[in-house]
Amino acid sequence: MSGENVSNNTIIVAQEAGAAVPGNIENIESKPVNIYPNPANSNITIENINSGNKNYLLRLINIEGQEVYSKEITFSNIYQLELSEFVNGVYSLILQNDKELISKRIILHK
Repeated sequence: MSGENVSNNTIIVAQEAGAAVPGNIENIESKPVNIYPNPANSNITIENINSGNKNYLLRLINIEGQEVYSKEITFSNIYQLELSEFVNGVYSLILQNDKELISKRIILHK
């Protein structure tokens, strides 16, 4: 898998006109999240360039839709996530709080 070009898609959740969404979902386009290395073999670094200290629920969802990891974190600018206990595969990494939802695809290849 080394050398592959991996797309890190960000899902931005925004309220449509007239849609009932609890709370205000903040536009996160101005808050880029970088995840590296991707593909990863043992751990990843999650970097939120414009974040400041914020609380998030960090979740990993495997390709079958099962939540394999969940932890509440305080995220300043960089967070390290150890992946050695997980099997090879494609995962969705989700950072969520009451104002933001950030989803990135990561590949684990040991």
